[in-house]
Amino acid sequence: MAQRDGLLHGDRLWTVAVLLATASGAWGAGLHVVGSFGTPEIPFPVTSVAVDTDRGTLLLGGPDGSINEFTRDGFFLEPVVPAGLFDGKRSSSDRGLAYVPNPPRIYSSGGASQTALCRYSRSGELQDVLGLFGHQHFEGLFFEQRGSAGILHILQTSESSIYAFTFSENRDFLGPRFQLDLNLSYEERRELTGITLLLERKVLLVSLEHAELLLAVPRNPSPAHGEIVPCEIAGSIDLRDLGIHSVHDLAHDPQTDAFFLTDPSQGKVFELAFTSSVPFHRGDADGTGSLNVIDAVSIMDFLFLGESRLECLAAGDSNADRRVDVSDAVFLLQVLFNGGPEPPEPGPPGSPCGADGDPAHALLGLGCDVYRGCGDDGSADR
Repeated sequence: MAQRDGLLHGDRLWTVAVLLATASGAWGAGLHVVGSFGTPEIPFPVTSVAVDTDRGTLLLGGPDGSINEFTRDGFFLEPVVPAGLFDGKRSSSDRGLAYVPNPPRIYSSGGASQTALCRYSRSGELQDVLGLFGHQHFEGLFFEQRGSAGILHILQTSESSIYAFTFSENRDFLGPRFQLDLNLSYEERRELTGITLLLERKVLLVSLEHAELLLAVPRNPSPAHGEIVPCEIAGSIDLRDLGIHSVHDLAHDPQTDAFFLTDPSQGKVFELAFTSSVPFHRGDADGTGSLNVIDAVSIMDFLFLGESRLECLAAGDSNADRRVDVSDAVFLLQVLFNGGPEPPEPGPPGSPCGADGDPAHALLGLGCDVYRGCGDDGSADR
């Protein structure tokens, strides 16, 4: 595995896999486990998952091609698609599921071939088998609503790419629209299992089988038709210390902002949620509620002398480039003495305290443990 970037503090590398254990559960790099459940009602461990946003339930796919409906806390409701034969061949594993609303349909990348999609009605009737020639080795799926139509995103492992296919308003499958290039190594491609989109964050979570999540940020969040867009792998999250051994699929729930993943090695489905960011002022590295030259000095001491600890790393990242380095101290001096631009969102002291809106900060460890510079009204003097 290629090593991901961390935060450089002196000669130490602060990685994104920093994990803490608390009495209420396991926490890690911006995520915590809400709960997990097994599926003894079905004969095989589940491999794929999708969220039915209309009913508020989970659709779980198995290695026998079946799809079953469960509540979010693990109660079996009913079978949706039975296991069995398809075109004279044994159904291959449901490598990915996507729920498409209005009218409700289910797409599965399982079936007789890895190069076809099966479309079912919500009640489980097979409606169509879509052959996507030239595309092989499908894994994860997810549906993105865009206006009155929508886009089905399909993870192709052999090229480490995500292909986006458009739908019409009545959910008819139209054809390819754009491609997102993950540009992963051969070893990482072999581990790819699932994808999901964090709609409000415009970033992708990509799962690897050995219980790692990659945070992929498209360089253009609104690609044109036919465009190939490279993605920046902003970092990774190791889930193994959260009790997760492998990941075969994941799905984001936009209504609760939680997401679900399948771990067939344990026969479990896990629910994870994002930790909340502490409100802060960007640039106030020492957390005193004011912006001055001492903040720049605090950053330099943190980097080179090891004599101080920044309780709120996000506040020390004064230029919001997702790292704390010398450029942050220089940026503050420009603000203070040369009329440079103010620190970005949530803004410097003098503006209301706010949480960090950048998901990479929360997910990759550049968060804020403690910030003491907010006044009673959420602001501070500059």
